Amino acid sequence: MKTKSKKLTKTKTSLLLRPKNLGDATQDYIWQTDPQLCQLNATLPVSMPFALYASAYELELENPRLGRQWAIEVDGEHIGNCAVYNFDYQSGSAEIGILIGHPKHRRKGWGTLAVKELLNRAFADPHITVITLKTLEENVAAYRFFTSIGFQPIGKGYLENTHYIFMEISSPVCGKIP
Repeated sequence: MKTKSKKLTKTKTSLLLRPKNLGDATQDYIWQTDPQLCQLNATLPVSMPFALYASAYELELENPRLGRQWAIEVDGEHIGNCAVYNFDYQSGSAEIGILIGHPKHRRKGWGTLAVKELLNRAFADPHITVITLKTLEENVAAYRFFTSIGFQPIGKGYLENTHYIFMEISSPVCGKIP
């Protein structure tokens, strides 16, 4: 399923969610080898050589079963990524994730714009009525961020030696997420 890019405006600059492509591999590799970013995402830093990473990256992009992935751009600069994945059409749910990789772009409102657009894209699928996510229990800033958008906590859990808060948001009754 091809997704059109859509620009969102915030003051005099613009945010764009565009489908990820092989050209994003270098920046994503940098972020996925950064121990601090990996800690925020409860992942281990990638340790494979870039050539192997790029090959795996290409296969991932070609497999729509893994979800729908977008690069987040601000004024043409790739600042992060977001995705909708773990589609469960039987329960009407899917999961989202977001990463703002460049620290200079955090806490500027770009994540809010990106998540709202991501939710609108996910809820455009008539089979999806609930979006879920998990955030590290210790990441209070992320928890506050997601609750400010409308996510509600639905429980806590322990996965792979990590404590998470599970959250969800339901499809808006009429229209889009503002």
